[in-house]
Amino acid sequence: MGHLHQVDHYLRLYNVIGHAVIGEKGEVTLNEIAETLCCTQRNAQLILHKLSSLHWITWIPGRGRGNRSKIIFLREPDELLLSVAKEYVQVWDIQGATALVTNYSESFPYIRERFEMWLNSQWSMLKWEPNHLQGENILRFSYEKPFLHLDPAYGYLRSECHIIKQLFDPLLIYHPERNHVEPHLSHHWERDSTGRSWRFYLRRGVRFHHGPFLVAEDVVYSLERLERSSYCWMTENMASVTASDDYTVDILLKDADALFLQILSNEHLSIIPAHYCEEIGRDFFRFPMGTGPFKLLRNDHAMLVMEKFEVYFRERAILDRIEISIHSVGNLQKYREEDLQQWKVEAKTASNVMMLLCNLNKPGYPSDPRFREVLELLLVREKMIQELGGDRGKVTESILADHEKELVKKRECKERIEELLRQLPEQKIPLHLYTFDDRDHQEDAVWIQKQCASVGIRIELHLVSVAELLKVETMQFADIILDETTIDDLVEVSMLELFFNENSFLKHLLSEELKGFIQNRVTELRQKEHHALRLQQLIAIDQKLREERAYISLYQNHIRTFSSADVKGSSINAQGWIDYRDLWM
Repeated sequence: MGHLHQVDHYLRLYNVIGHAVIGEKGEVTLNEIAETLCCTQRNAQLILHKLSSLHWITWIPGRGRGNRSKIIFLREPDELLLSVAKEYVQVWDIQGATALVTNYSESFPYIRERFEMWLNSQWSMLKWEPNHLQGENILRFSYEKPFLHLDPAYGYLRSECHIIKQLFDPLLIYHPERNHVEPHLSHHWERDSTGRSWRFYLRRGVRFHHGPFLVAEDVVYSLERLERSSYCWMTENMASVTASDDYTVDILLKDADALFLQILSNEHLSIIPAHYCEEIGRDFFRFPMGTGPFKLLRNDHAMLVMEKFEVYFRERAILDRIEISIHSVGNLQKYREEDLQQWKVEAKTASNVMMLLCNLNKPGYPSDPRFREVLELLLVREKMIQELGGDRGKVTESILADHEKELVKKRECKERIEELLRQLPEQKIPLHLYTFDDRDHQEDAVWIQKQCASVGIRIELHLVSVAELLKVETMQFADIILDETTIDDLVEVSMLELFFNENSFLKHLLSEELKGFIQNRVTELRQKEHHALRLQQLIAIDQKLREERAYISLYQNHIRTFSSADVKGSSINAQGWIDYRDLWM
């Protein structure tokens, strides 16, 4: 965009001329113009010519001595600002547009709100935009954070994992409706009588987005590579992974595992191109190539763009292109009810659970069961949801609330809190509560801090980036961590991720005793063929963690998706996102 300086010149002239009326002539000399713009008369003439060519002003130079020149302003200043900001957005420079509006927000107090309203109307909802010239259907919406880690072995955030599922494919695919693992990149598999030796046959003709065919070498590389990631527990039971030929992979397990096929269907075990990954190195995080239904075209701090992969090996997506703008989405409460009624709304309770984790390995309050009981009784979830509002939807007592039938709700008991506080030793230093630096986590943390302060417990807040919070030294230093976890359709694998992922806060904050208890139960669980029996083991683990107050469950979010009435097939998944391959118009 080249209009930034011209906007500044226009506004300075408009303000200095004073009491200018749009469309009416005002008198001024070229020397006054030059002084206003802090430039030579020659440069002033060039600037006036540029503003005239943009049709922002009409400039009538004075002829002869003593004849003053005349200037006609053709654009209202605030409308001009808004128009130029929109031009920035049209070339995907949303950060530039926001900066422009912010720079002039003092002079034009309402311009920022008007711009945000317009921007939200363009991006904050799912919009299907037919491109009649090219016969394309484009989905456009916005998201607040860039997608930094789209590598299956390193994706952490729910948003990242969702995009990974659009770009990549695992060997197998799990269908929650049928509770069954089905063929995907592998069209057939066999195992021996011990359940330890497995052979997988790959589909032929599956292409990566950059052209090469997928072969067994890529599968071996992808699975072995996980040994160096936070998800190493997923492959630690694999004694060996070998390629018998280009389309046959043999996997030998150390022990038989009833969850083996489910684990292979997880997005973190998606298959990546070995040679491309080695060639591109760390850039694979931001610009990976997979075999999935969508191919990545752009991924930076301003925008993520994907297009339909035309030679996808399964049924192709109907949607041609997805454009995700990276900027603050704003708040739907700004919209009038009649505006929102024009959109289709889908709502559900998310599978995420917001929870507090105490560091059971630190001496003092965090490892003192009396303090953890105080914390649980003090934090009244209904009050939290009512006071903070937003997307906080439902009180939950457990991360397995959807699977446990009998959960006792905790009630605030002032007498019990006072009794426990009398038993606790004097607090000499503040407790360090760490959480992510986004708005919802900050609001929750401040609310928790105030509740604790009401009974004399001092909390110091640390709002940090994802990268900072995932550092082991940060986890070890923290007394309390406010986190949210998602238990998706693969319940058993989701729970095991919570217990064993290297980037799991629970894994690092649990006592050695509880880690041993979990390990023993999980070992039993992985020998049971039936889902119901495995779920019983998980519920037993969860009950133990809640009894020890190793975590304190707070609430689940309420998710609403607003979309154009033309958009069909939009259903919210466990991560709170929509599977784009199912969308149609």
